[in-house]
Amino acid sequence: MESQRKFPFESTAEAIAAGLEHQRAGRLAEADKIYRQVLVREPNHPDALHLLGVIHGQRGQPQTAVDLISRALKVRPDAAQFHCRLAENLRALGESDESIASFRRAIALAEDDPAIHNSFGAALAGMRQFDPAMAEFQRAIELKPDFADAHSNLGAALVAIGSLDEAVTALRTALKHNPNSRGAWNNLGNALYNQGKISEAISAYDKVASFNPNDAKIHANLALAHLLLGNFARGWGEHEWRLKVPEIVGTRQFAQPQWDGIDLNGKTVLLHPEQGFGDMIQFARFIPRVAGRGGRVVLESPPELFRLFKDFPRIAELAASNQPLPNFDVQCPLLSLCSVFNVTAETIPSEVPYLKPDRELVRRWSERFDAGDKRLRAGLVWAGRPQHTNERNRSMNLAQFAPLASLDSVAFYSLQKGIAAAQAADPPAGLRLMDWTEDLTDFAETAAMIQHLDLIVTVDTAVAHLAGAMGKRTWLMLPWIPDWRWMLERTDSPWYPTMRLFRQRKTGDWAEVLRQVAGSLQNESR
Repeated sequence: MESQRKFPFESTAEAIAAGLEHQRAGRLAEADKIYRQVLVREPNHPDALHLLGVIHGQRGQPQTAVDLISRALKVRPDAAQFHCRLAENLRALGESDESIASFRRAIALAEDDPAIHNSFGAALAGMRQFDPAMAEFQRAIELKPDFADAHSNLGAALVAIGSLDEAVTALRTALKHNPNSRGAWNNLGNALYNQGKISEAISAYDKVASFNPNDAKIHANLALAHLLLGNFARGWGEHEWRLKVPEIVGTRQFAQPQWDGIDLNGKTVLLHPEQGFGDMIQFARFIPRVAGRGGRVVLESPPELFRLFKDFPRIAELAASNQPLPNFDVQCPLLSLCSVFNVTAETIPSEVPYLKPDRELVRRWSERFDAGDKRLRAGLVWAGRPQHTNERNRSMNLAQFAPLASLDSVAFYSLQKGIAAAQAADPPAGLRLMDWTEDLTDFAETAAMIQHLDLIVTVDTAVAHLAGAMGKRTWLMLPWIPDWRWMLERTDSPWYPTMRLFRQRKTGDWAEVLRQVAGSLQNESR
């Protein structure tokens, strides 16, 4: 009786309606309170359980969401929307098969619901199953031709598979139906970016930022676009927003503040990597400058790079990523040092070599090479990590290196690691490729082998950074839209003075790049 008097609504239905109003306006705490009040009166009320579960999903608590929505489904097993929300949260937990099964149950119960088809498509796209995802988006559009979100999601999927003209059409259709769609403007920016229309992409991203100035993902996109154009002054500031995007840097947090460049006055600063091996190699060049601010530098290193950095100058302590960190006062991600030092293309510390291989390892590797063989020694890398978001564009198969097979005056050596390394066992006809990569157990070994090579020919991987940092001549083969650090049009790099850039002139055209590489190698080896 007491709980009845405290219930501030005329009915449960009125309470649910009030909770929904708060939830749709983003007032999750208020909605949460109302649904819990309903559940005190009716512990198994399906709508309250379902909507409270949705709130937990919105808060990044998918397991609690799954538990609550599953309880709701026990009461109302034929509720298509419940199955759909359950599927979304199962997907967030990484339960892909269970998620797909729940989506299919939702569709079986509501075949003509465009929102469910759109949600299923978004989940499939998140699993990189783009063909079935696009079929779901198209079904949603058939059911609701003015469904802006479905057009936007279709456009995003088309961007992912490289169908950029079709993507732009889909995204402009989305914006026709909803000119204020943040997702459509962002996806349009991505499509234009990949078309090489960088200034137009920036305009699209700026539109999203005007709707929500605190959208970290949009600022991260703006950073990449400005840096690609060489607009470092704007780019570095935008680049700091990446630290608020878990998909980019993970969820790691430090109690110690981030260093902002002020004099350290004897304090210990932790410099830590956040993304790939190549990033750590590239931005390690700033370590002496950090030490010059009067502090004690601790560098955190993943195991693969630990031996490579053990004698790096101005490092007081090298800390392994898989071990407890030593004490420190302030910290800074290596990629933030460009912002700290206000780096421009003209002020990049570009003296090489700034990484040197271990002398004993170099001596051991020398025993493998025939000193009497006067051919040009070229190391080859054709693929990066499969997990990289741009792997489809930046990597090749070894078979595509066939234009190099006729160069008898060049001795080729594989530097390829990972899954693609197996291709070295079956090179193109006529390409004689020495493969010692089983012994490249870390980057210290790779550096020692590179020391004996004359030239590195590689796609955009960590080996390119390693060779560049060692001052080795490096020929870097780049896709039509490269990573921001290589900018546009240039055939050289302000980061690495011994590097030469070979660029695609249209999307996916590696054949022309390799013809240019083969011709240049022919000239080099005469």
